[in-house]
Amino acid sequence: MAGSCQLNYEIVPIYAAILPPPIAPLPPPDVPFSSMPPTQTPGVVIGDNNNNNNNTERIVKIVVSSTVSVFIVIFLILILFLRKRKRKQQLKRTFQTSHQSTNEMISIEMLQYDFETIKLGTNGFSSENKIGQGGFGAVYKGKLPSGQEIAVKRLAKDSQQGDVEFRNEVLLVAKLHHRNLVRLLGFCMQNYERLPHL
Repeated sequence: MAGSCQLNYEIVPIYAAILPPPIAPLPPPDVPFSSMPPTQTPGVVIGDNNNNNNNTERIVKIVVSSTVSVFIVIFLILILFLRKRKRKQQLKRTFQTSHQSTNEMISIEMLQYDFETIKLGTNGFSSENKIGQGGFGAVYKGKLPSGQEIAVKRLAKDSQQGDVEFRNEVLLVAKLHHRNLVRLLGFCMQNYERLPHL
């Protein structure tokens, strides 16, 4: 068998029924080229400023919220520290007040003098040693066996001041310290005698 080859040439396409109809050309654009939006191809970003702005805004929000959170935590820690410190100071004051009450009991006993010592120091409450008269009794000058000069107030026997009031007055005067006031050295409370002496 011998092969044969045939060549045929025509201007009309052989597969005319399969080809799509020709596309009409697009009209020219009225808008200048520079103002046209850029065309994007998949996977390629051309000049996306909006995305950059979103990233910047996101970073600013993160930094601001983190900074504010840190300041809030520091502020809360400071408040807790100050409350704890205030509580410690209140406990310290309470302890000092209770301790001071104990000291007052001890000091009231330490301030108490024997009546015979006071009587001897004022020369038996002689009228020569009397330096004044007050609403509650006479005041005498005297000298303790140690040589220290004292002023003794001898309360009148008809004084309305009770033992509790007398002790409170002694403690109050003992706490007073001023350059224009004499310091209370002690007191004597024996039988009906009440003698604060300065």
